[in-house]
Amino acid sequence: MWSAHEIAELDMVYERYGFERQKGTDTVRVYVLRQGYYYGADLILLDDNADAKHLADDWARTGFATQIRSYKSANEAHDSLFAGFFCVKETADRILQDYDAFVNKLSKSLGAKYSFVEAPHTFGDTQISRTPLIPSLLATLRTKGPHLMLIEAAAGFGKTCTAYELARALADSSPLQVSIFAELSRNRQARIFKYVLLDEIDRSHRNIGYELVKAEIQSGRIPLIIDGFDELLRKASPGANEKPGDFEEVESMLDTIGDLLVDNAKIVLTSRRTAVLADDRFQKWADERDFAVSRVGIGEPSIADWLGQRRCDDLVRAGAPISRLANPVLLSHMKALDDARFAAICERPDSLVRIYFSSMLEREQERQNLRLDLESQLAIFRNLARWLADSDLTSETRPGITSAILKTHQPLLERARKTYPVAERPTVDELAETLAGHALLDRSGRDSGLVGFINEFVFGTLLGDSLVIDHTDEWPGTEAMISRAATAYRIQSADKRVALWESMNFASHFIEPTSQFTLDLDLRAAQQRPFNNVTFEGLRVEAATIGGQALSSCTFVKCSFRSCTFDVLGLREVGFLECEFIECSATGSPTETTNWTRGCDDKGSGLLAILEGPLSGAVPDPSDLLAQFTQKILDQFRVPGKLRPKTQRELRSIFALFESKHHKTVLRAIEFLEKSGVVAVRNHSLHLLDGPE
Repeated sequence: MWSAHEIAELDMVYERYGFERQKGTDTVRVYVLRQGYYYGADLILLDDNADAKHLADDWARTGFATQIRSYKSANEAHDSLFAGFFCVKETADRILQDYDAFVNKLSKSLGAKYSFVEAPHTFGDTQISRTPLIPSLLATLRTKGPHLMLIEAAAGFGKTCTAYELARALADSSPLQVSIFAELSRNRQARIFKYVLLDEIDRSHRNIGYELVKAEIQSGRIPLIIDGFDELLRKASPGANEKPGDFEEVESMLDTIGDLLVDNAKIVLTSRRTAVLADDRFQKWADERDFAVSRVGIGEPSIADWLGQRRCDDLVRAGAPISRLANPVLLSHMKALDDARFAAICERPDSLVRIYFSSMLEREQERQNLRLDLESQLAIFRNLARWLADSDLTSETRPGITSAILKTHQPLLERARKTYPVAERPTVDELAETLAGHALLDRSGRDSGLVGFINEFVFGTLLGDSLVIDHTDEWPGTEAMISRAATAYRIQSADKRVALWESMNFASHFIEPTSQFTLDLDLRAAQQRPFNNVTFEGLRVEAATIGGQALSSCTFVKCSFRSCTFDVLGLREVGFLECEFIECSATGSPTETTNWTRGCDDKGSGLLAILEGPLSGAVPDPSDLLAQFTQKILDQFRVPGKLRPKTQRELRSIFALFESKHHKTVLRAIEFLEKSGVVAVRNHSLHLLDGPE
């Protein structure tokens, strides 16, 4: 027999799903649902020996579809209602169909069968790892308590693929969880999270009200996977470019997310690294709410993982710029090449991009009987990429794409159509319409009706080519567009990278410092401007020179440096927190430096001894500033309204509370607290040993 408490829980579950409780018996609970033409009655046995047949017949005679159900608990009843109302099996099948469509689209764009390849990543406070990421994400989605996961990576480096793989894994393995997947990266109409969510709910569950879906999101049964969240951040602050000061403009949108993150809610956001989400005010916003936050940083893919060690060695022997080949689109293309074509690339590594585009364009000439030579096709799509970038768009309606092509290239299309036999000759409009269905373009997002480039690499390369060929001194590019072009152009020759850097130099002055820094390293392989009081987090830097220009009062957090050279003479009060240095070296040898390191690994090279200064000596007596910082650090363990403090805080979140120029003093404060036996640093986190008085 059910207890009164268990019956109350059962009532609450059925009322959440819109049922009304009706008169039953001491051993049978009756709930009815009137929904349009459907009238249903559930009769729940509260005792294994109960007989509900007479009641069921009575309800059936009044026109209700009756079901006699026997549950062991209210939670089991909840499982049954959720599976029925949300059509879990059918919803999972639809998600798998969406995944298959995504895979087919990628395979088409790559000219090869798509397969997900794990990239090195960080998860929470872990070091860079190559362990499978999706199982870790799944495990987090099944934990107790509300959780926000941020998956961050550069444009084109696997955020969307990771999101789809996670949705597929959930559909395959979680019979009582169904995700809602929202793609925002190419939806120019998506501006406010709540309306995006409502649209996705309507698309996924047309006959279920928002309040019920919201309740099941909060129960953890419906994880939200929001892809391209940085697009919402950018559209929420529609100025020249995103800056750290824009946090107030997106806070209301984040509050909508925060309101959902109660009970067992799980929300996954994918985003490029953005100042708003790295800002200490975001950390404070998250700290004020009672949910966990995990950051996943996706790095560059390993070339050996994609191509195999033999082909990787062949590229090294050929002198290929292997450190710049780590682009998923190119690696997928190279993976599918036969040995003869791969050998040709090894002979001319700089021809890889040309070969990739040529294969796409030649295939299109045959597929659509397109009588435009490769250079003419490239010219059309370079201008289209530039037009989209200048309009700050990543996609447009198909008629809009057709109109843009006609406006710029009507004479070219007129010449091309005359090369067709008279019986097959298209009109100029028909030829432009054919180009709008080109293999370099595809429908963007599900049910959006918009068309964009097939991937970030194609968009970025064509945009970069346009800027290099039609150089303008004052291109007003946005931060997102600059990032697309620079990331795609890393594979190009040094001369072309320099030309692109010069074309974007004007616009680069209006983007945030971290993006300026990565732009310099991507395109010039060396720091090109001074930086002061900046925190760089999660960067993966390869074959670059750092410190050639002044770098002062800056901190690098969880960054990875490979084959880099540090000009120590250019570093002043620079900190390295939990960074790794692989095959790196230093130039300049001052007798004393003012730099510092904590939790770093130089792989036994001795580089840390050159970089770090005398901080490791005796900790000085606390100054006024040191005392203030010590107290502020301790305050981070307090939880407003609760007696028990937090016992653990990530080191990066502690440093994020202070300006970079004060990070050396922050480190002194942490060392003071360690020596006082109040905290301990373990696994990249600060652990409270003896809480503040």
